[in-house]
Amino acid sequence: MTTEVRLAELVSSLSLATDLGLALPQEHILRQTVIATRLAKAAGLSDDEQAARFFVSLLAWLGCIADSHELARWYDDELAVRADILALVVWELPSSRRAIPYGCSAQ
Repeated sequence: MTTEVRLAELVSSLSLATDLGLALPQEHILRQTVIATRLAKAAGLSDDEQAARFFVSLLAWLGCIADSHELARWYDDELAVRADILALVVWELPSSRRAIPYGCSAQ
């Protein structure tokens, strides 16, 4: 018996690992994806455009944890540092919302 894994399931599992690496609440990226998908549908986008929003939302933060091992070496608590960086970039620096791609800290 062969069990096939859908691409969406594989990518979703990566989003769970990213949640952990960024010290985000569990399934944060999955919730963000549900919201993005519902907004795309409500906006009347085509099935292909909705699918694009689905995958972009799941993958938006991928790679943002690539430097976690270095943060762990430099700081006592890399998760706290990561949370502080994200809070600063996403919430406290309005100009950074335009300059830094959604989802990633300045790397």
